Amino acid sequence: MKKRIKLTPAIAFLFLFAVAFFAGIALEKAKTAGSGNVVQLAGGDWGLSFREEGKPPVADTSAQELAKYDAYYIEDTTGC
Repeated sequence: MKKRIKLTPAIAFLFLFAVAFFAGIALEKAKTAGSGNVVQLAGGDWGLSFREEGKPPVADTSAQELAKYDAYYIEDTTGC
């Protein structure tokens, strides 16, 4: 007679967690494989520098460059 392994709630939880984790990794790789992401398309890393309190941050790239990729870090408020 074969012994069956009893599936406890803890083992079921760990199994579902592992499946979700690896599925998320696979989906992210599939998503970025064909289209790339903003960092790759813009040609490198970029970031923000908060130099003065109350002033807009200074970025390594322009808002116009990021607009090509439907991304932004600052909004034009001159028309307000």
